[in-house]
Amino acid sequence: MCASEGLVQCGSVIGDPEWNNLFGIPWGITGLLSFSLLFFLFLSLRMDMHAKWAESFTTYSLLAGFAGLPFVVFLIFVELTQVEGAPHICPFCTVAHLSLIGFLAAAHALRGRKQSGMWA
Repeated sequence: MCASEGLVQCGSVIGDPEWNNLFGIPWGITGLLSFSLLFFLFLSLRMDMHAKWAESFTTYSLLAGFAGLPFVVFLIFVELTQVEGAPHICPFCTVAHLSLIGFLAAAHALRGRKQSGMWA
């Protein structure tokens, strides 16, 4: 249900075979796998907050989130400069980018609470 013309649209961004892949894997699949890993880390923490591995999982969560930032920057660059008829803003991509930033904020806060002893 996304427009295919104009500044805010998905067609030119998601539908461009030159830019819609990472080593031949579509960005949608890459994002699904990445967010699945992030969800697994946080769900694991939620299910057993006092396990021996909980502190390391808070660090892994933060590092995994930071690992996604270069891809977010790259995809924003592609949306604004590289896709035919640029600039374009893809709403689906923007939601994913904002979700990663929100995840990073939550992971940072959670790690701080674990390290300070304010863990629930």
